[in-house]
Amino acid sequence: MYLSLVRSSAQKYELGMSKVPPDKLEENEDYYYSQEGYMIFTEQYHLKRGWCCENGCRHCPYNYLNN
Repeated sequence: MYLSLVRSSAQKYELGMSKVPPDKLEENEDYYYSQEGYMIFTEQYHLKRGWCCENGCRHCPYNYLNN
């Protein structure tokens, strides 16, 4: 059985993994969509969230190096 580790913004908020409620996200301020259709979180969103997930996010303000 395959268990997905990908969680929605709502699930992350409910689990305490994010301080930002998903209904409070502002497009072009907290996120934008890539040409491929992926949601990309901005530096501002990461700072609101308050911690680094260590996934090597494109706009990580915590200087995490993906080695």
